[in-house]
Amino acid sequence: MPRIAKPERGVPGRSTGADHGHTSRETPPAALATYRYRAFLSYSQGADRLLATRLQGALEQLARPWYRRRAIRVFRDQTELAAAPELWGSIRANLERSAFFILLACPASVRSRWVKREIGWWLRNRGPQSLIIVLTAGRLRWSTSGLPDDPGPGRDQGDDRDDDQAGLEHDEDAIPGFLRRALGSEPLWVDLSDFRGNAHAGLQDIEFVNRVATLAARLHGEGVSPSDLVGQDLAQHRRTLRLAWSAAATLAVLLLAALLAAGIARHQAVNAQLRADVAVASNLLQTRPGLALTMLVATRARSVESIWTGHRALPELERTMPGAVAHTRERLAFVAHAGEPVWDVALSPRDPALIVSAGGDGSIAAWRLVDGVPTLLFRARLGDPGSEPLAVAVSGRGERIAVAGSDGHVRLYDGGGRQQWARPMPPAAGDGRSSTSRGR
Repeated sequence: MPRIAKPERGVPGRSTGADHGHTSRETPPAALATYRYRAFLSYSQGADRLLATRLQGALEQLARPWYRRRAIRVFRDQTELAAAPELWGSIRANLERSAFFILLACPASVRSRWVKREIGWWLRNRGPQSLIIVLTAGRLRWSTSGLPDDPGPGRDQGDDRDDDQAGLEHDEDAIPGFLRRALGSEPLWVDLSDFRGNAHAGLQDIEFVNRVATLAARLHGEGVSPSDLVGQDLAQHRRTLRLAWSAAATLAVLLLAALLAAGIARHQAVNAQLRADVAVASNLLQTRPGLALTMLVATRARSVESIWTGHRALPELERTMPGAVAHTRERLAFVAHAGEPVWDVALSPRDPALIVSAGGDGSIAAWRLVDGVPTLLFRARLGDPGSEPLAVAVSGRGERIAVAGSDGHVRLYDGGGRQQWARPMPPAAGDGRSSTSRGR
């Protein structure tokens, strides 16, 4: 068991463990449930605001079940007390709603008029049995002289003027003289002076937890020991971690399933639309082949755009409607490539009506579909005689056209068919050839 209170030289009877020699009556658990707050924190805001905040949080969170916001409720005026026209009336109302009184004892609290008034109210109405002291600074002295005299009409028992006049108060005293006389013998108290001003004091500090557990055990009622609370807190922490990891894993699985379902649904919707467009184009092939071609090109552009960047239209269309593609090949070859075969066709990614073809006559041609009829925009021949364009690709709205030739060079053209540059293609992996040729 960790040491709870620091021994003080020359003060006999100082308790250093959780079992103190006080004669207070334990509050029955049933009675605790009738109070809104399990404890009222009385402290000097100028001296112990930070420690009071940490202590309140630790008492409320220690051994807290995962499904509850707090294990117990602790009143602290900085967080709980709303603005009221009559401040003392609000403080007194919350004192009445509290089962225990926790005093953060230090010389500054001895000088605080509000703290002494709160102590006086508690001694008059509840007695010292349910009062707990937390030492934050200074020293504690005990008296066996018994209860003080009645303060008389119009004077609060928290008024300590007689002590001051009699010279009973010392600069280092942590509790006022009237409280010392009312307590008589040493009550339950815990030393938290080591944690004063420590912004990191909390449930992560095992020594802080052990000392706070001594207070919390009293607040939780009979049959609860500090070690029980510490053990419950560790068990709750492990259970919370397991639940958090399980929830994270479940969310990850659900997210993956949702993404897969969305992808599958989108793919199915695209395929369904493609099949519908192809069916309509098939019906138009015999009567209006140009319009059928326009529909197929636009459909394929929409479906292919999100799948790969090359937009190589001709192989895709050939698998979909070989009759329409054969008609397109023949028409493009006859109009632009002097009857030579058409090796490749590419679509503009953002302008499906723009088509670029690569022909066996050594030229490329740019087309635009107008009312289903291909209209020639320009034709450009490769620079080297005998070189044929084998593959073409179009960027954006047709600003750039890349051509792979049979001479092993890649050429870049602008949107008007003017060559920008030509560079050799790198050899393919595992292939020593730097150029390709296509048989006719």
